[in-house]
Amino acid sequence: MPRYKCLIRGSNFIVRDEDEFVDKSYGFYTTRFVWAKDEEVAETKCLEKLKSDKWLSSLKSDDTNPAMVHFESIEKVKLKYPHLGFGKGFCLFEMAHADEFDGHENAREVEIEAHS
Repeated sequence: MPRYKCLIRGSNFIVRDEDEFVDKSYGFYTTRFVWAKDEEVAETKCLEKLKSDKWLSSLKSDDTNPAMVHFESIEKVKLKYPHLGFGKGFCLFEMAHADEFDGHENAREVEIEAHS
């Protein structure tokens, strides 16, 4: 069974800014690797991984602007060391600065439940 690398961008997750003591809307980038028979199954498996992530599932969402995840890319990969590279963590950015990024027009949007 092939391995897939999924580049995922999240948007509109509410995170407490400890420096300013306010809640702010953040987005994130993350990469996840999964074994799957095709891209569709890879996407489903990645969503399951994200939904089971304790930190991500603890975040809140704004009812007027719900949290979403977007699959930027899903590609079949061969890893030299298959036991490495499962992908963890999130690279956060403030949504107020999201327009500074480009390349999102081809992303597939998938709604992910966040606590409101």
